[in-house]
Amino acid sequence: DGQNNLAEWIGRTDPPNPASFFRVDAVQYTNDAAALTFQGWSNRFYRVYRQDVPLTNGGWSPASGEAFTGSDGPTVWLDPDGASATSRFYRLEVSIPP
Repeated sequence: DGQNNLAEWIGRTDPPNPASFFRVDAVQYTNDAAALTFQGWSNRFYRVYRQDVPLTNGGWSPASGEAFTGSDGPTVWLDPDGASATSRFYRLEVSIPP
């Protein structure tokens, strides 16, 4: 998958398995919100960024506010105004606690 060992460790993925990489597994629109689902861990911090279309340089803005922890399994993050956007891109970041 092209990630170095540090990135694999931070994302809690399996380095020898090219199918194991940090990613958003699903985006669904429910109850006027966008729901991002990903494999999360309680000992990692996550932050979501978003950018509306049309895309602009440097247009990523924090969507999740403060960093949040995962749930040691499928983790869902809700964007309450995600369904109101005509078209929106998301970026998910993982980090280790300080």
